[in-house]
Amino acid sequence: DFEDVVDPPATMENVTTKALSSHPMRPFFLVGSSNTHIYLWEFNKNKAMATYGVLPAANVPPPYALASISALKFDHFGHRFASAALDGTVCTWQLE
Repeated sequence: DFEDVVDPPATMENVTTKALSSHPMRPFFLVGSSNTHIYLWEFNKNKAMATYGVLPAANVPPPYALASISALKFDHFGHRFASAALDGTVCTWQLE
């Protein structure tokens, strides 16, 4: 697939974990990585199910460096989660 060439799929071998959060009810967990992405994994799988990432603002001139994810937390129901990065960026996400 073209997407696999442009952005290779996240596997256990190519993701450096910086933060981790387990889903409260389902066999899922989130991995925050050093490459600024968040990956949704299912237990016992070798490839991430989904990838989340913050896009830099269009009005911010390069070089803009997005920081590593430093913390992740699901809400009590597992519908949403929050992330924090080393640069102080905090984001909320809807699990899809």
